[in-house]
Amino acid sequence: MKKGSVQLTESILVMFFVLVIIAISLVVFYRFQISSLHNYEDEYRDKQMLSMLMVLPNELGYSFLGKSENAIDTSKLFNPNLDYGFRTIIVEQVYPEFNGAVDCTIVNYPNCNRFVIYDKPSVSLKNTLVESRPVSMYYPLDGKFRAGKLIIKWYY
Repeated sequence: MKKGSVQLTESILVMFFVLVIIAISLVVFYRFQISSLHNYEDEYRDKQMLSMLMVLPNELGYSFLGKSENAIDTSKLFNPNLDYGFRTIIVEQVYPEFNGAVDCTIVNYPNCNRFVIYDKPSVSLKNTLVESRPVSMYYPLDGKFRAGKLIIKWYY
């Protein structure tokens, strides 16, 4: 009887250690998967931001006689019917330099240098990803091209 109870106790201890090892390995695997998903989410967000930086100037582009020019038409920047989620999209004129930052409205256009195209910050989301790229800006009232910068702030 003693030999049987010793073997039973050994079997219970072996089963307990095997279950502990399985539980630890499941926790490690779960942590690894969560980390991998966060990395994939960050990578996807970066790719989406870069594609938006590439596509947005085409949506607001200037064309002359059906031929697309490589510039943003500043008269198209007053469109309030956009929905890009929790983002802020700004186009700033950087050259020729302008005294101070003057937000553009229909009233003071073209004597301004900062177009806030879309602005919807989030109260609950605390992280911000900011990307920018140089763009050419066309002012149709003056018929002039100016150098600018497209800035996208993404709240996540």
